[in-house]
Amino acid sequence: MTFGAEFLTCPELFPARRAGEVWGDRHVTLEFLGTGYVFSGLQETQVEALRNHFRPYRLEEASPRGKHVEIRLYRAAESDFRELPLQGWEYHLDLAYQARSVQVAGLKFMGFLDWLPELGGAVWTSALDPSRFCEVCENFLRAAAQYHVLESSGLLVHSAALVIEDAAYLFPGRSGAGKSTLSRLAAARGWRVLSDELNGLSFRGGVAYVQQVPFAGDFGRTLYSDEPFPLAGIFKLRQGALDATEPLSPSHALAVMLSCSPFVNLDPYRRHHAEATLEAIVSQQRAYTLTFSLTGELAALEQRTSRVGVPTS
Repeated sequence: MTFGAEFLTCPELFPARRAGEVWGDRHVTLEFLGTGYVFSGLQETQVEALRNHFRPYRLEEASPRGKHVEIRLYRAAESDFRELPLQGWEYHLDLAYQARSVQVAGLKFMGFLDWLPELGGAVWTSALDPSRFCEVCENFLRAAAQYHVLESSGLLVHSAALVIEDAAYLFPGRSGAGKSTLSRLAAARGWRVLSDELNGLSFRGGVAYVQQVPFAGDFGRTLYSDEPFPLAGIFKLRQGALDATEPLSPSHALAVMLSCSPFVNLDPYRRHHAEATLEAIVSQQRAYTLTFSLTGELAALEQRTSRVGVPTS
């Protein structure tokens, strides 16, 4: 199928450059992982909608002084997009990869990321409803953040992340793996949940760290902190009748982590960089398969986390 044909009425007219009618003259900055992501070309109502959508994160109208990625928003006609039956439809994006750009098409929007010379993006959307507009911005932001984090030897990974005694434990898994269920059970025990959807990984000084990012699933967003927590273990999730853990080989752990690193894991121009980054992280981690039940006991996990030592630089 032609790129964008599922979402766009005329995919052959996909924009080639950042141009068009902006929504307004406002901008707002969302900062995480040391970078400001600037949404520009907004109306006042869109600024307020984004503030509400990303709470408890604070969005500032001041321009960032340090590293930043600008995402420019443009108007598009409703007729540019196909009407899709949402019932029973699993949300996804269509991407086309090039050496210096990535095109993205989704529900009621189209856009691209490019490196001219630094990473930035443009989005065209017809979404008038504030909730739908925020969904467009967040879905594009996920891709923009993934590529920017990769440039700094890190990745965003579909996962749940728990902090236990100042160490982070990562539970990679795609939709339906049990990330939100595990997060609810862990929160009930008093453990801190960073996210049940996407978490930021970085690797510096030979130590892997986990940090919170503003993307959440069914569990919802928790109070934001930019504190990095040393990664102390990786657990592949499996739901079962009994709580148990068993060792996971480094090659299997790497495969699981790569499959849960959205966008870049299918990008032929950047997959190698993502794989090398994950290999460096996985090589100095203990990895397990965690089978957990819905009883909420998590006894096997508690036993493993009490044994695992935290790497230090």
